[in-house]
Amino acid sequence: MAETRAEIEIHASPGIVYNTLWDVERYPGFLTDIIDAKVKPGRSPNLQHVIQHTRIVRAVHLSFEMNGDPTNFIQWRLTDGDNYLSQHEGSWMVEPRLDGRTCAVVYRTRFEFVGAVPEAVVRRLVDFSVPTMLRQVKARAEFMARKAEAMF
Repeated sequence: MAETRAEIEIHASPGIVYNTLWDVERYPGFLTDIIDAKVKPGRSPNLQHVIQHTRIVRAVHLSFEMNGDPTNFIQWRLTDGDNYLSQHEGSWMVEPRLDGRTCAVVYRTRFEFVGAVPEAVVRRLVDFSVPTMLRQVKARAEFMARKAEAMF
């Protein structure tokens, strides 16, 4: 099983950061590894079922159950790994700074492949794909923050 934790500072309010992370259907527009994403509502407003076509070494269809506490955290758990992943779970924690306009965002994930995968592939995911994704989330959230400020 592989695990990783990464953190990035984003210059946007907790609400904007949370909404950027929760709006999975928009992921293909700013996350390069996401090919397509669909959301089915869950039993409550803070629960959703995600079906995602993504590139993890190769293109796969994955299903997740996501839940969140608005502006604080989102966590997910794999429900269907397309015979590729046996486990994938993780979270986004949004930690506001005192200024109310900046957040530290902490990403944690644990995953395990169904079959043997070379260590080099796992390292690429952890060392390249995760930091790239964080930079893309940061760019999107900061863009949305600038857009919101321009409206007022």
